[in-house]
Amino acid sequence: MSRTIHALAITGAAVTLSLGLAIPASADDFAGQYTLTLDQESATWTVRPCEDADPAAGFVQCVHVAQSGGKEVPWESVATWAVGYWTLRVQRPDVMACDDGKEIAALTTYSWDAVTLAGHMSFLYPGGCGDAPEQSVAVPFTLAKGAAPVEPKAAEVPA
Repeated sequence: MSRTIHALAITGAAVTLSLGLAIPASADDFAGQYTLTLDQESATWTVRPCEDADPAAGFVQCVHVAQSGGKEVPWESVATWAVGYWTLRVQRPDVMACDDGKEIAALTTYSWDAVTLAGHMSFLYPGGCGDAPEQSVAVPFTLAKGAAPVEPKAAEVPA
């Protein structure tokens, strides 16, 4: 009986430790600039903690993501963290381009692992490009953190 309790205690400690390692210390730890690489295209994500996060809500991680660069129309959204993954949704006017140049709009979900920064962009393709039927689409992507923007230091004035 005591061996069983001891084994359960060790297992519980190991699970707690592994969960602790997967949880970001704060949204501040994720802030910065990232290069998004998706289907051989890239864009820049600028990530900052949400300004209006409610501390009374408990452990809610929230970041503001702004995408710029690349071929897509720039967009902004809010990502939340849960169970080791960040997730955001954004209505994109140009999630898919048809052969004839027409662009398809769709509500798009980005979900990525908080540690590896690998994830998937997914959306429901509503049809509209030739004969392609309505279908779910998921495309893998990676994020790579770049150098944090350097704030200019104020000039020191001799006393």
